Amino acid sequence: MSRALKMQRLAIFFATIAILPLLISLSAELTSTILQCTVKAVLPTDYRMFNYDIGMILAVAYTAGGQYY
Repeated sequence: MSRALKMQRLAIFFATIAILPLLISLSAELTSTILQCTVKAVLPTDYRMFNYDIGMILAVAYTAGGQYY
């Protein structure tokens, strides 16, 4: 395998890692819009889906794992 091909694969790998937080935030937005639930990062929201609370999962996905105080 040539060096240029290795570098190209490495660049694609890092680009994929870099865009993942954006894709997670967009999927959280789409999920909350489709399910018509309100998600707030500062208050716990109680939204049940298949008898499991996904409100906090959506809140963390919205903030992309960042901490807001």
